[in-house]
Amino acid sequence: MKIHEIYMKRALDLGRRGTIMASPNPSVGCVIVHDNRIIGEGFTSSYGKNHAEINALNSVKPADKTLISASTLYVTLEPCSHFGKTPPCANRIAKEQPAAVIIGCKDPNPKVSGKGIDILKEAGIEVQLGVLKDQCLHHHRIFLKGIQTQQPYITLKWAESADGFIAPHPTRRGKEEIFWISNSWSKQYAHLLRAEHTAILIGAETLKKDRPILTTRHVSGPSPKPFVLTRNHNAIQHIDDAIQSIEIDDEMRTPIETITKFPNPIQASTLKKAMEILYSKGISSVLVEGGSQVIQSFIEEGLWDEMICIKTPRLLKEGVKAPKTPQLEWLFQSGKDEVFGLRRSSHH
Repeated sequence: MKIHEIYMKRALDLGRRGTIMASPNPSVGCVIVHDNRIIGEGFTSSYGKNHAEINALNSVKPADKTLISASTLYVTLEPCSHFGKTPPCANRIAKEQPAAVIIGCKDPNPKVSGKGIDILKEAGIEVQLGVLKDQCLHHHRIFLKGIQTQQPYITLKWAESADGFIAPHPTRRGKEEIFWISNSWSKQYAHLLRAEHTAILIGAETLKKDRPILTTRHVSGPSPKPFVLTRNHNAIQHIDDAIQSIEIDDEMRTPIETITKFPNPIQASTLKKAMEILYSKGISSVLVEGGSQVIQSFIEEGLWDEMICIKTPRLLKEGVKAPKTPQLEWLFQSGKDEVFGLRRSSHH
């Protein structure tokens, strides 16, 4: 591995630490290196606070401050060039005058999009773009998807039995019973996924049958904002008033553009339009947890970026069939469960 790649990998590792708290900002990682010694590093703080580059520059010890001008700064995403909640990072870097800045990938945000690089070059700093580009694009996939499409990043997640069912049929007594397919390790992983997404979405049938608690109670991290997909929000409005409904009406042509408190729904003419409304309201990523029909509808509409299936060794023999998907790839073992997944290209 080349020297630039080693330090960019470190920047990516740092960036992953801020993934949960940085949202809706991208979680950037930054490393400052002098003569093969890291003298400063940082990642994006919680929203409204310092970006990675500022944290890295501020972390340099007083005794090493004079070394910055002879150092190389590595950052996973082009430094910002505009005033938002914080001043432009590119301006601060230009002021500190490192010898070189190595950037993983360009920021497509129209407010930046090369302007950060221009500020650095105009300050006489050597700039190199594209080190570990694919890894950086993957790390920043949620942010990049939103900027480029004005839609949230959508992950479809479900658990299924070895014979392809996500739940048993209702009991003969006619009483719905909560049923866990996956094990406790897989449950923790599922809750980590929740913490990494801004919103979580289920269908009306899942809400009525399972009464799920859509929180991150098995891991440390914020709970996503819960939504339920329905064609008639009046049928579910007394079940759980903490869950916002999204009402899809195929006959509607003009969606209501305001999100109000449940039971008043977000109304949209199509699933795609509903996702656009969510993004416009600050929802950058959505974890779709089912049921099977809801997940299948996202697949059929082509509204997904990632699929994650937790497959258990147990057999149900009959029940609610799992969604039909493209061939999934094996990811890792979770106790006796196996986790499979598929990620779409960012250019779809």
